[in-house]
Amino acid sequence: MSTKQLALAIGIAVAVAAIWALQPFTVESAAAQTERRAALIAQFGDGSYVTRCVPFSEESITGLELLIRSGLEVSLWGGAVCRIEQEGCDYPTQSCFCQCKGSSCQYWSYWHLRDGAWTYAQIGSGDYRVQDGAVEAWLWGDARTPPVALSFAEVCGPSALATAAVSEATPSPRDTETSTASNQGSGQNVSLAQYAVFAVMAIALVAGFWFLRGRHAG
Repeated sequence: MSTKQLALAIGIAVAVAAIWALQPFTVESAAAQTERRAALIAQFGDGSYVTRCVPFSEESITGLELLIRSGLEVSLWGGAVCRIEQEGCDYPTQSCFCQCKGSSCQYWSYWHLRDGAWTYAQIGSGDYRVQDGAVEAWLWGDARTPPVALSFAEVCGPSALATAAVSEATPSPRDTETSTASNQGSGQNVSLAQYAVFAVMAIALVAGFWFLRGRHAG
């Protein structure tokens, strides 16, 4: 093999190694570009509520997965929601529907916001598919009055971080948060990876050049 052929082979090997090293970061960056989000509201018996903007990379997730990924403290009995945060029934020490005895029934009901109006869920949260841009709610009470009206932009948009003044008669937010996506900051990771790979390529090419030059001189 001639000196030029050997140098070409070294260059090709280094390029292949660089492409292979960058693949995980490229996939991660693509995932960040296709990130989807859904808004979640949990309204308590006193009218206060919390909101979460939950990111996901799948085409859709179930309503139950959305609740679990929100980071709220949840107690479940199969697909039934017994407690969210400190509101509800503390299963398994209590029945999941401990306040549904007799004529009154207080429980966590599941709702979907469609065309600006709340719709009571007709199927369980474990079967319902949540799409990008959806607004979902869980409401503690007798389900006769729908949850507080909030749009997707109010929960997931820039205004979600602002504190709004509310009257005593209006349900008030306990807090508003955006769940952290696992691929946040992936663009920075790609840049750092590119610099590292280019540095390795440069070092390998220089080392190969001096190695070949030494052999040729000898």
